[in-house]
Amino acid sequence: MLHRGFSTTTKNVINSSISKATFSSQSQQHARRTFSNMPPSYKDQIKKGVPFGKRKLYGKEMHMAFQISWGVSLFIAFIATPFLGKKLAKDPDFRKFFPEWYYEKYRVEYPEHSNTRQSLHDQLVEMQQDLRQRAINGEFTDEKLKKMSFLENQNEHEKSDPYGFGKIHPGVDDDDEDDDE
Repeated sequence: MLHRGFSTTTKNVINSSISKATFSSQSQQHARRTFSNMPPSYKDQIKKGVPFGKRKLYGKEMHMAFQISWGVSLFIAFIATPFLGKKLAKDPDFRKFFPEWYYEKYRVEYPEHSNTRQSLHDQLVEMQQDLRQRAINGEFTDEKLKKMSFLENQNEHEKSDPYGFGKIHPGVDDDDEDDDE
């Protein structure tokens, strides 16, 4: 008789061999040996008294240490970059440690100040003497001061200045109030 597929006895034999392999005492002993031979954790190595240089990280501990070291390295680089850049830009002795192409095209040479403290003081004294001489000559009369005044006599200025160019802020009318409130 010709059979297609497995016979019932053959199926039972295959299923029983799989179940024997899975649930036999030998496979359980092998699993126990595998779990008992796992490498010791870092804490176990400390308890056993393994010296610091001889301790090793395994599995998740190694991955975590790797991630922490990368994170700390990136954080330190993020914090240190502005300080190193400033030192590289300003300190010529520090630039000797780097090739010239690295920093030369990004560095800006600041020109010397055109005004020193003494020259600014001399300009201020000269301006005060000039104003004093002009006041003695009579350039600051009441009529000239009224022409320079922005806040006094607004109505007179409105007549002579119809477009409001003499106002401090020509876009706002004096009559307008805040309607936003």
